[in-house]
Amino acid sequence: MYKIGVFTGKFMPLHKGHIRSVKIASKQCEKLFVIVCHNQDYMKEECDKYNLPHMNIELREAWVKYAFRKVKNIVVATIDQTNIAPFPKGIEEFKDKINNIVGGKIDVFFGGEKNYPEFAKKSFNADYILIDPDRKRVPISASMIRHDLKKNHKYLKRNVKNYLKGNH
Repeated sequence: MYKIGVFTGKFMPLHKGHIRSVKIASKQCEKLFVIVCHNQDYMKEECDKYNLPHMNIELREAWVKYAFRKVKNIVVATIDQTNIAPFPKGIEEFKDKINNIVGGKIDVFFGGEKNYPEFAKKSFNADYILIDPDRKRVPISASMIRHDLKKNHKYLKRNVKNYLKGNH
């Protein structure tokens, strides 16, 4: 078992694939930091493009906290990436922000992105565990939901679905 793990994501919106992956990660470490990443410009552009209500960082953080409120080893935090260059250019600033949150040695990163293992090893000397990178267990991504909410709403928890459908 790892001591400290990190799971980052935009969670825009939080969906059942995220929830499953974070639960798997939480069982593999003593403490898991779930970091909600935010870029104001990207969020606005994506939500406007698909005619969705804006999903600010406070809202997405609240969704994540609520989803894992009973998982005692999860700490939810946020990183504002609005003024950080996109990956990989802004890597040093992003790394500093993660270190400020965790405050110690990170043993492992978790996620579904195949291009991040090198980042974890080079920047933190940490392992990277891929969880369902091909989305076979839960065949959805947040971008698929943003693109077609009507078709993919079944992958959302009720509170998230109600917000996106305007029932908030």
